[in-house]
Amino acid sequence: MSIRSVLVLSVGLLLGNGQLVLAQFVEHNRIFVMDVTKSMIGYNGNQNVWQEVKASMINQIRYAPMDGGKIIIIPFQDGVIQSEIKQFDNNESGKAKALAYVQNSEIPDAVTNTNICEAWDYSLNMFMGSERQNIFYVFTDGKQNVDYRMDGKAYSKEDCLSEVIKKYCRTSTKGKDFTFFISYRPDLLRDSELNSLMSACENLAFDKPSGDKIFKKIVYLTARSDRLNFSLQNMHAANLGFHIIDKPQDLSFSARLELDQELPSGTLLALTKLDGYRVDENNEVTFQLRGIPSLQAISKALESGSLTGKIKLYNPKGSNARAYFTKGTNEVDVLISNKKVKTLTIKVLED
Repeated sequence: MSIRSVLVLSVGLLLGNGQLVLAQFVEHNRIFVMDVTKSMIGYNGNQNVWQEVKASMINQIRYAPMDGGKIIIIPFQDGVIQSEIKQFDNNESGKAKALAYVQNSEIPDAVTNTNICEAWDYSLNMFMGSERQNIFYVFTDGKQNVDYRMDGKAYSKEDCLSEVIKKYCRTSTKGKDFTFFISYRPDLLRDSELNSLMSACENLAFDKPSGDKIFKKIVYLTARSDRLNFSLQNMHAANLGFHIIDKPQDLSFSARLELDQELPSGTLLALTKLDGYRVDENNEVTFQLRGIPSLQAISKALESGSLTGKIKLYNPKGSNARAYFTKGTNEVDVLISNKKVKTLTIKVLED
């Protein structure tokens, strides 16, 4: 007598123009603008935060998806230290070299001013025009204390950081560029600088480490496909999978459905909920449709036989991590068919 275990798989087969699209990682430049002034190691009564800064940078490099982009490190004091700029391929070998470089980095002996404006502006001029998506990390424990000339205009030490922020917000592209400005001494920043950082464009985050002073790891979510298919007749749900590196506990996000066409008066089509889409152990989320007065009524009211639209993803959250979508649009196309979708049940038998 043989012992059989049966595995049943339900596979949805979309008729018509449905297609399976496999998403790939988007190449990124990850650009670390690193303050290496002596205050970082406690000079002149400052707090020594150097080991925490290095650990924070190591977190970002270690947990970054290996997407074929670049890891760039730009150290600065009273200006960019050109001889110490490093660029590594974001692959297994390059990441190991970048981690070793940061771990072994030391603060130069010279006592200098702090020129955040030049270093950040330099990184913008070098990489903003890249075809890759750019993530900038500015690590500092001080404030701008030297005048700076930018794009042919002279700015005082009190004004230049606000002007660099304006330039970044003006020249960057939402979804393509993102900056984390990480201050270990926000109490040293001028009110005008704090206001500029906190009220800047949506693709700039101003933060400070807390607790052990190590900046939390950052988690990126990349959708595996760029379209979901639903049927009002029999497949009211669809799964969206994600590529996720080092997924934290309780990773979730919000989502909403936006249709391209207007529905007949008195009908409504939406997702069953807006918040709390938890990413499961398979790195997937299930979306379900709901209708008013019912999905059947909406189906009967349709003339075209199909609807198109988008599911927009937003507000990702994860325990002990900062979560962001890497897809520039943070949305997935949707095709909602008024036809019944055929399904195939496969039984796998093992003797």
